[in-house]
Amino acid sequence: GREVEDICKASAEEFGAKVEIEYDIAVKAFDVEENSETAKRFKNCCASLGLSGELFTTFGGSDCNVFAQYGVDGIVVATGTNNCHAGNEYTSVNELKMAAKLALELM
Repeated sequence: GREVEDICKASAEEFGAKVEIEYDIAVKAFDVEENSETAKRFKNCCASLGLSGELFTTFGGSDCNVFAQYGVDGIVVATGTNNCHAGNEYTSVNELKMAAKLALELM
């Protein structure tokens, strides 16, 4: 954002250089309403498996971002990833099994 732009410009100025920054939106955010049919179905499926079904905001991108632009409501369901995108990212067999059960329940 603007903070990064300001830092880059200030750093360049220290060395007598200039920075030109162009912004391109690669992923558009989407939101699923708590009371939407999609959210209700997800929460019901989670409840039947003893899961919380909590909806929360992320800053990632997925196919759902594209689908949402065309009016297709969806939820990104994680597979129980821990330390996501870090060098020590992992999951467990139990988390994978539960993700598979949830996928079947959602079908």
